[in-house]
Amino acid sequence: MTGIWKRLAVTGTIAITALSAVGVSQASAAPIPCAPRTLSKAFAQWNDMNDYFLVSDGTFEAGAPTWGLEKNAAVTRGMQEPWKVNGATHNVGLSIANGSRARAPETCLTVGEEYVRFFYRTPSAKNATLVVTVTSKSNMGTASTAVTLANTVVSAWAVSPPIPIPNVLGERAEQYVDIAFVAIGGTWSIDDVMIDPFKAR
Repeated sequence: MTGIWKRLAVTGTIAITALSAVGVSQASAAPIPCAPRTLSKAFAQWNDMNDYFLVSDGTFEAGAPTWGLEKNAAVTRGMQEPWKVNGATHNVGLSIANGSRARAPETCLTVGEEYVRFFYRTPSAKNATLVVTVTSKSNMGTASTAVTLANTVVSAWAVSPPIPIPNVLGERAEQYVDIAFVAIGGTWSIDDVMIDPFKAR
């Protein structure tokens, strides 16, 4: 439990606005086993020594072919987080304009893969927010948690706090998770979307 509490102590403006479990899904086929992970200590500079792995196309360097981008959400050059934790030559991030939405592809998770973390750049507009919704589903049901980040400092890059992933692990101790970002007020940027596999430690 010590590692978990240390993660939750990371500073940042964050509000958990919803946590709900809805219904029970009917699994028509056996789930695909979770893929092997490529791990890195991407957030070590922020005293988070846990291992993380990227979601599919989480660096946006190859575009975002597996992401769902709505309205004015687009991959943008020159929008890379400045620490370049996943590659010194990286130069691409994802811009999400006011009212737009970006959704990561479903990621297969298993026991102990419990937190999402990423980099974000706040808009120049004041009083803007970025709503991050993490949804888990399995044959045991569906659950979501919604977190709101506020731009207390305008037009600056920051690292998100660890955002908890709801647990509805199914009969094979697996669940499928997607992460959605909605910009409210101004244009936000995100980069290097990653998940913490606590079981690897």
